[in-house]
Amino acid sequence: MRRSMKWSDLYYKHFKQKLFNRILLIFCVTTIMAFISLSCSIYFYFNQTNKQKELYVNKQVVENIGDYFTKKKDVARNLVQQLYSDESLTQDVFYLLQHDFSEFVSYQIERYYRSSVYNSKRMENFFKSYFYSEGDVQDISLFSKQLSSLFIFHNNNQMEYIAHTENVMLPNSIQLVHKGYVPKEMGVSTEETNVYTIAETIKSPVTLENVGNVIVDFNTNGIYKSYQVLAQQMKGYVIVTTANGDVIYDSTHRYTGKQYPYLRQLLDKKEEAELEEPSYVHTKIISGSDVLIAGIIPKSHLAESMRVLRNWIFILTVICIIGVVSLAYVPITRFSKRTQLIIRAMKKLQMGDLSVRIPVEKDDELYQIADHFNMMVLDLKTHIDKVYLSELNQKNVEMIALQSQINPHFLYNTLEAIRMRAISQGAKDAGEMIYILAMLFRNSIKKDMVVTLLEEIEHCKLCLELFSIRYKDRLSYDLDIAPEVMQSQVIKLTLQPIIENYLVHGVRMDDIDNLISIQAFVRDEELVIEVRDNGNGISADKLEQLRQSLQLIYSFHTPGPSIGLRNVNERIKLYFGSEYGLEIESTPGIGTNVIVKIPYQ
Repeated sequence: MRRSMKWSDLYYKHFKQKLFNRILLIFCVTTIMAFISLSCSIYFYFNQTNKQKELYVNKQVVENIGDYFTKKKDVARNLVQQLYSDESLTQDVFYLLQHDFSEFVSYQIERYYRSSVYNSKRMENFFKSYFYSEGDVQDISLFSKQLSSLFIFHNNNQMEYIAHTENVMLPNSIQLVHKGYVPKEMGVSTEETNVYTIAETIKSPVTLENVGNVIVDFNTNGIYKSYQVLAQQMKGYVIVTTANGDVIYDSTHRYTGKQYPYLRQLLDKKEEAELEEPSYVHTKIISGSDVLIAGIIPKSHLAESMRVLRNWIFILTVICIIGVVSLAYVPITRFSKRTQLIIRAMKKLQMGDLSVRIPVEKDDELYQIADHFNMMVLDLKTHIDKVYLSELNQKNVEMIALQSQINPHFLYNTLEAIRMRAISQGAKDAGEMIYILAMLFRNSIKKDMVVTLLEEIEHCKLCLELFSIRYKDRLSYDLDIAPEVMQSQVIKLTLQPIIENYLVHGVRMDDIDNLISIQAFVRDEELVIEVRDNGNGISADKLEQLRQSLQLIYSFHTPGPSIGLRNVNERIKLYFGSEYGLEIESTPGIGTNVIVKIPYQ
């Protein structure tokens, strides 16, 4: 349980919470798997290539030995044929096979005296010529079936005669025979285990009766010479056996002169066999001789030959993996450090440090993140400063409101007393103005910040009625409000400062056609209210100054023209957003048009 907890803690600490560590881990695992797969493929390819090469060499060795044995069979066959082709030699050989050695000697002497051209060494010289032409011939023997005797010509120019040998078992056809077929009495040295024998039948040319055999003993060194060129390339070994398993030749000398214990597996002629160890096998049986030639490659030998290559592939794979991972580790670590800088900067910002900045190094994704973060912090600081200043202004407004607060009942009662006094004195206009003023005051001290457009228009109508009484018939107003926008939401006292600005600065006292019109409609999901007059207008310089003042944050301590318009503009922007507010158009001597834009709600 503790171990699992430690592993989970390790994963949580170093991988789950760290993206670049996970990226590095995934990259390392992917790289290692890719290199391992590539290395295995390369090793498998070379292993298969090496296997095919060794099997080919093994097959060529077996074929060369097979060709060698075929040639040696031809040597014995040619020897008999040459015996038949030379009449004098044939007479000597057949006489030897049918008479004792002493009689054969007398026969030679008699022929020598009867014929001046007769050569008593003719048969001896004939066999010696084979010793010279075939370097691996060790002995040539003539076996008499009738007398069971053996006449042997040795390659050291010595001759040997063995009379009346018993229990001789020789093949009745051309066949490769291990020397074990020839008993000790035949004169073949049993100490020489690297000798094999080929026996060829001698038949009477007249009766075709089998009269004996020519027996040729070959040194097994000739077998090795037949594949000597390929011996250095061969990884396994070669076994040559008779049909009953007697080993004629073993390149490892382990089974020479013995019975081969795995003959049955070789006779199955399978490419793979379980011998001393799992091995690849290629076999060939010499036609007409029942001699088995087997080229054997233990699988362990192939594995050993690939060991060096396998070690090199392993070393190169490890070096490549370490190199690639190291090359990836450096940039990933640098990215991780730069990311940690961003994270630490965000934590400082979270703690309220607006002075934090991320160093910008390179033009990449992290650079863009750092640059945008720095811009965001700067914008946030500006916004906070702006909101903080707005809050101070709001506090000032609240303080002024508190300082100038008057008991509403006392004010209403006082205005009502003045109104009644004016009416009793016959000043009805003054009484009506006092009544309208009381209604305006009642509306202005309501706590609602947002009202409907209908309520705001009604409040403006009271203002206009109040000033219409003052200016008699010299001031009129016109309202063009679409019915569907009457319930739209507007900030309280949005239009009154605009109207008051006109009444204070725009009305022409000498004219009787002073007109102010209010129009409201919806355009592009915005509520547009236009307050248009035909008053004095605003000069170009003052208009530009007024427009610039509307771009500043409103403050009671900020000097500038038309505090009322600036107050309305700032309240709209604070409540609805910076894209909304006031626009002013004016022509001196013609009039002014103040446009209010707020979202249509």
